[in-house]
Amino acid sequence: MTTSSLPDTSGTPASTLPQTTGDTRPVWAVGLAEDLLLVDTRSLRPADVASWAGHRTSNVAVLPGAGRVRITSPQAGNAVGAALHLARERLELAHSLHGFAAVVGVGGLVGAPGARCVAEVRVTLARGESAAAVADAAATHLPELAALSANGPPVPGTPRVEAGDGTVTLVTDTQTRAEDVLALAAVFQALVAWLEHRQDVGDRAHAGSAAGRRMGPDGVETTRERIADLLRLLRPDAVRLGVLDGLFSAGSLLAGNGLERQQIVGRSAGRDGLVRWLARETAESAVDLISRRA
Repeated sequence: MTTSSLPDTSGTPASTLPQTTGDTRPVWAVGLAEDLLLVDTRSLRPADVASWAGHRTSNVAVLPGAGRVRITSPQAGNAVGAALHLARERLELAHSLHGFAAVVGVGGLVGAPGARCVAEVRVTLARGESAAAVADAAATHLPELAALSANGPPVPGTPRVEAGDGTVTLVTDTQTRAEDVLALAAVFQALVAWLEHRQDVGDRAHAGSAAGRRMGPDGVETTRERIADLLRLLRPDAVRLGVLDGLFSAGSLLAGNGLERQQIVGRSAGRDGLVRWLARETAESAVDLISRRA
């Protein structure tokens, strides 16, 4: 993990990269949004967004709090299509900054208090009236989702699941790597689809999630074991939705989530080195995701 320099994306507009879309089925469609931190390339502190606001792109909203903006994807047929669109939005945002600031995807910086950056995965249901029941059932998996998605010091209320008008939304930490954005979106889309498949969302879904769980030597199942069980359980729905590779990517988060990566880099590189590394990972991972799925 090198931390020597910030990424230079000002000369690579996303429109020059391969354009790829995912599955276009109307049921369990996915929309994504994420807060991003803009850091001044010289001071490595939150950038003065107000001075740039007049030049921002139409898909970027300036948020309260130093250096925070939000980008969104339109609704896509699956997590792959939505994640690819968000990756392109990251690159378009970086290009629009003309080098005065770098884009950082992070929930919160380790050892540096500040505004929280959150992301949303919104899934449209086949039956809108089931939103509350599906959200309640999905919330029983928050410990697993929290372990996968942590990308900053823990704060109350993150992650959480919300029911909307025919939708269910996961609110979690913004991810640094675009592949992790896809992974979490794929997991949540498959989870929502799996839960809604059941007529009795409350009892049968809970029973299914408990089936086949492996216990550790002391008889207590670890968080990693629960996550592995959940990913296996969701595999058939992930195949049907076209997001199986996203589910496989979630497996890498078992080995180390964003928070754990921050802690490793921060210990060796300090705060400024961590910010440089996060900025580079944010930009380079977006390019990688788009290129590999062209």
